[in-house]
Amino acid sequence: MSVKQKRFAWLIIIVIVSTLGVFGFASGRKAVSSTLVVLDARERSYTDSRRVDPPPHLAAPQEGKPAGQRSQVRVEQLTLWQTGFKPAEITRPSGPLALIVVNNTRVRDISLQLNRETGNRLREVHLPAGKREWREYIDLAPGRYVITEGSHPDWTCRLNITPR
Repeated sequence: MSVKQKRFAWLIIIVIVSTLGVFGFASGRKAVSSTLVVLDARERSYTDSRRVDPPPHLAAPQEGKPAGQRSQVRVEQLTLWQTGFKPAEITRPSGPLALIVVNNTRVRDISLQLNRETGNRLREVHLPAGKREWREYIDLAPGRYVITEGSHPDWTCRLNITPR
């Protein structure tokens, strides 16, 4: 093999290794920034890797249950995009629910409202610039509810809470 052929071979090897390194770095960065959310198809409930602290009455051991066993709390994640909430409608049985709303819009300050469909406001939360998530445990009675963003009335998510 001549010197010219060896140089060409080394150049090809360096280009291939560099390309693989760039792709490996880019895919690694994406994996670090993403969040694992697993969907249980039987109950359509989310198991989320992010921490949501339960309220004290759910964290404490309950009568008749071993100390390490807790009530099952469903986690529902809504994502707010520039086109509105995804999913746009959720149906859940009554009971404790960990609600997570993630702001993926470019709107810096948003105001979220949780209302009964009849108009009674239950919660209002302001997310200032830099805060992208609202997390709260709620225990809603059966009925129909709406989550809206104050400045964009067309951004809505309907919550249908059914009796157990």
